[in-house]
Amino acid sequence: MAQVPDTALDAPLPDETTPLRELLLGMTLHDAYHLGQIVVMRKLQGSWSQ
Repeated sequence: MAQVPDTALDAPLPDETTPLRELLLGMTLHDAYHLGQIVVMRKLQGSWSQ
């Protein structure tokens, strides 16, 4: 991603109307949300020591 120019991040992918930057942000936030769910479930199960 470090080599992708900003102009490519601001352009939509083929057959998309959303810019690549927004799609990547959405995927990152989605993954973070589910990671948080996993952490909460593991804590409730007592899977990790306090």
